[in-house]
Parts: sequence; structure tokens; C-alpha cells
Amino acid sequence: MQEPTAAPAFSLRRTLKLGSFHMGSAFSDILVTGVWNRILITELAINATPVAFLAALRYLIAPLIIWIGHRSDTRPFLGRRRLSYIYLGRLLIWLSLPLLPLVVIELARDKGSPLGWVLALAIFLLYGLGTLISGSPFLALVRESAPPAKQGLAIVIVQTVLLSGFAVAGILYSRLMPEYSPAAFRELVTFTMGVSALAWFFSVWREERAISGAEASDPQASGFGDLVRTMLAKPNARDFFWLLSAGAIAAFAQDAILEPFGGDLFGLSVGETTRFNAYYYSGVLLTMMVGSALTRQWPPQKFTGVTAGGLVAIAATLGLLAAAALGRVESLLVPGLFLFGIASGIYTVGGLSLMIAMTDERHAGAYLGLWSMAQLVFRGVGIALGGLVLDVVRNLTGSPEWGYASVFLMEIIAALVALAFLARVARIGYLYTPRLRAQEPLAALD
Repeated sequence: MQEPTAAPAFSLRRTLKLGSFHMGSAFSDILVTGVWNRILITELAINATPVAFLAALRYLIAPLIIWIGHRSDTRPFLGRRRLSYIYLGRLLIWLSLPLLPLVVIELARDKGSPLGWVLALAIFLLYGLGTLISGSPFLALVRESAPPAKQGLAIVIVQTVLLSGFAVAGILYSRLMPEYSPAAFRELVTFTMGVSALAWFFSVWREERAISGAEASDPQASGFGDLVRTMLAKPNARDFFWLLSAGAIAAFAQDAILEPFGGDLFGLSVGETTRFNAYYYSGVLLTMMVGSALTRQWPPQKFTGVTAGGLVAIAATLGLLAAAALGRVESLLVPGLFLFGIASGIYTVGGLSLMIAMTDERHAGAYLGLWSMAQLVFRGVGIALGGLVLDVVRNLTGSPEWGYASVFLMEIIAALVALAFLARVARIGYLYTPRLRAQEPLAALD
């Protein structure tokens, strides 16, 4: 194996350039999981369950992300360890977007159209595979752009750009398509394809040098199966996996039903419910900017208290949204979403830093893939459960208020479960410390 190269100096300019990658991610994600979901569930009156399961599909195939991360650690593709995987993945996502208007047109004609549902399935398979292929290589590229003490900060900054993209996209989309029409939706898709392509290409362009033949493989690399068994044999790694999993359900189970929530209970328009993303992500963004500034000197393993505080705040603000649903109190919507965003931002600042504390040097792509998989799979599980719980409770009780409130109550339980796993991880300890990273970066972690 090649000797590790010297860690690069931290560069805010380079980190922001890498972060601009996520502007494309935010614009495409809101289009697919926000605007498109709202059109199907509210404008076309399709049940929430199949739409939520489709939205969840791309997360449910996320176990592949560990394998992709391992390959990017050990098997360069087209002369690059990270960059070629990133470009391939984003190309698949980009190719899925033109299918969105075709699905809407076909299902508007016939809600049970086999062609419409097959095209919808193709969208989420392409989108999901693209996310998985590019996800952990991109995180590994960001991690490798900074010295060990600043790696958590680099990832937080990049995620902050992602969240600012969600806020900007929510506001912009509400102006570009205040009311739904097939023509307006087609124009929105075309706009998104252009923004995403530019962001994905230029953000990572020239950010990784070519790999020489001598560097192309690691003779000491573990087999994929052995590596996964080694990672999951660690009690703290298993508990951290379940912490991230429960946290993902708590933070994202409302994704597929949030905009229909505004339309069904409060009669809000497409433009008004699209702005929900702006309220929520403005809170997340504000918290992450302030949080990363206040904690920029902290080592990653010191974020246990921040993460715990975020989970408690998530549970409290979800209670506010449940009250808004049960009482149809429209005045609670905007403050509830903004406060939920602040709570999620606190949890994100802490959780991203703890991911670095639970990632070793040699297998960075695989470990980041494992943590990403936990969040993606259970984000998908949460989204699917959100649609299912809404339909089941609404049908059993005849009350849409209880249907939506039950989704928020399920997320509160998930946040408390995540808090219990965090306590177990903190008691055992994290995988390594900066001292070990500096003095014995590989042997101490095997």
C-alpha cells in the first residue's frame, strides 16, 4: 500500500466550491420529492401510499452504497478514485428528470396506467442508483480535501450549502410555478436539469488528480464481506448505525406528505406549500451556519451533547406540528416548520461531526458509505411509513387531522429511540481520536 500523502491545508474557498455540488442536489431533490409528490397526491388525487413507496425506493436500495464506497477506496474507475464515480452517478440522476412530466401526463389520463407506474419506477431506480454511486465517493472527496482536525467542519460546510440550496429552490420554485399546469411543470423540469448539470460538473472539476498504475490497487485491502463484518462487529459501530437510522426516520418521515398536509388540511396552493421547504431549510441553514462557526475548533468526538440536544428539539417541534394538524391551526405552520428546521440543524451539526469520529482512515469510503446507508435506507423506510400511516389512520378514523398528526407522533418516538442509542455510543466511545489518527493511523483501527 502507498504511504499516505500529507494532509492538505483547509481552504474555505475550495470547500465552498465542492459544496456548490449540492446546489444541483437540492434543486433536483425538491423537484422529485416535493413538487412531483404534491402534484400526484393533491392535484391528481392519488393515494399517498404508492407515491411515498416510490419516493422511498431510492433509499431502500442504499445498501449498495457501502460496496460503492469500498470500491472507490480500493478500485479506481477511469483513472480516478472518486471523481469518475461521482460523474457517473449524477449522469443517471440527470437522465431520470425528463421522465417526470411524462409520468404526470400518463397518470392524469389514467391513475392505474401501467406505463405511468413503470416510468415512475424507472425514475426512482435511476435516481436512486445515481445517488448511491456518487454519494459516498463525494463525501470521501470532501473529507480528503481537509486535514483531520477540519474534516468535520468541511463536511458541515458542504451540507450547509446543500441546505441553502433547499431554501433557495423552495422560494424559486414557488415563484416559477405558483399554480400547477403541465406546461409550467415541464418548464420547471428543464430549468432544474440545466442548474443541476452546471453545479455537478464544475463543483468537482479538477478536484482529484489522476491515479498512476502503481497506485491503482491496494494489496492490503480487505475483501468487501470481511470489511463489513469487521465494521459491524464493533458494538459502538452497531449502535451508531441504529442511532443514524432512527434519527433519519425522525427527521424525514414527513417528506412525502408535508406538502399534501398543507393542501389537504389548510387548502394551500402548490406555490404556498412549496415554500414549506424554504421555511424548514432556512431554519436548518441558520442553525448550521451559527453552529459551525461556534464549534469550528471542536474535535469531532465532542459533539455528543449537540446531537442529543438536536434530537430533543426535533421531538418537541414535531409535537408542535402534530398540534397544528389536530387543531387545523394554520398559524402554527410557519413557526413550526422553521423551529423544526432549527432542531434538525442542531442534530445535523452534531451527527455529521460524529460520523467523522466513527470513520477510520484506510476505509473512509466504506465507513462513510455505511453511515450514509443507514441514513438513506431509514429515510426511505420513514418516508414509506409516513405515507402508509397517513392512509391507514385516515381511513380507520375518517380524520385527516389524525392521519397527519400520527405521522408526526411516529417521528417523535423515533427521535427518542435515537437518543437512547446515542447514550450507548457515548458510553462505549468512538472509533478513534485525533491522537490515534496522528500517531498510528492504520494499525490501531484494524
